[in-house]
Amino acid sequence: MLSQADENVSLPPPVDAPDTTPRSSLTPETYLGTGKAVNYRGQGAYDLGTAVFDYPAQLPSDAFALRGHWTLDFQDATAADDGATIALNYHARNVYLVVGGYRNPHRDERR
Repeated sequence: MLSQADENVSLPPPVDAPDTTPRSSLTPETYLGTGKAVNYRGQGAYDLGTAVFDYPAQLPSDAFALRGHWTLDFQDATAADDGATIALNYHARNVYLVVGGYRNPHRDERR
């Protein structure tokens, strides 16, 4: 307890609120960069560079896989075509994904 560690600490009074801490296991944070991709379970080597990926026949719990052309680097994964997709088999109430737009280099940008 904090008050035992420092008897001079002043803590606010306890609140009467329900404990909403999840009681079941949750999918750990998932990173798509090669530097932290610990739960990748797709088909194809997950290495730096551009490659074609596919989903496995069955995606295990708490795992992700890619499909299509992707460019991987240490901190992120970038879709390399319009058909690139991500599958995530997760256990959580919410999933938050940090994404950016895809720019097709083959489209006419003068329009």
